[in-house]
Amino acid sequence: MEKEVYIMMKNKQYIHWWFAGKKNIVCALFEKYCWKQKRDEAKILDIGCGMGGMLEALSKYGNVYGCDVEPMALDYCKNKWKDKVSMASLPEDKIYKPEQFDCIIALDVLEHIQDDDAILQYIHTIMKNGAHLIITVPAQMRQWTYNDEIVHHFRRYELDELKQKVENCGLKIEKLSFYNSIMYPMIVFVRKLKKVLGIRKADIGINTKNSICNRILKAVFSSEATFLLKHNFKYGVSLILVAKKEGEEGDRVV
Repeated sequence: MEKEVYIMMKNKQYIHWWFAGKKNIVCALFEKYCWKQKRDEAKILDIGCGMGGMLEALSKYGNVYGCDVEPMALDYCKNKWKDKVSMASLPEDKIYKPEQFDCIIALDVLEHIQDDDAILQYIHTIMKNGAHLIITVPAQMRQWTYNDEIVHHFRRYELDELKQKVENCGLKIEKLSFYNSIMYPMIVFVRKLKKVLGIRKADIGINTKNSICNRILKAVFSSEATFLLKHNFKYGVSLILVAKKEGEEGDRVV
């Protein structure tokens, strides 16, 4: 991604409605599928950790590790997480051991990687038996906009396409749904309006600050967590998936 996007992430990851809402949704699904009681020895990897927002959120569940390709992001994360964050371009940089992690998250990562099948195979390798993977990706190529270009996406995913890729690498899918669905009509309208007006600016660049509007959007987006614990959305801006590596149970979170 452009360095300007990382700077925006640093400034907005704790207050912007999209970052905060996604964090709440991922943590809710993490607690349902990946974790039942606190296990300080559990190892959790955040692939594409960015500025460390999810490392902070997941640290209460165990030992967190992160990797990213952007030096600026890693320098920022190392101030707190020290040697638990690494510079790595997966799957080329095979810095992790087979069956090392109890849970792996890859939030809005696959669309940045040209050979997404290869990284899914590598993720499968470094997961312990019984471990879980949580993925989020942007949905549907028909939703492609300038925002996808500025953050260097190779693709957006169809639901069946993501399902097949994850199953092909040997994982069992336990949850697959659209999300960011309640505000889907509004988001589509805003993106089309930006296109008509010629506004070429990343979506997270919109200046919400900590306004009343931002708090309302955060509450609406976060409310999807409760629905997703029992149901699936039929449409949305993004997809979220939880998958499990089946096998003999070892030292793992669940």
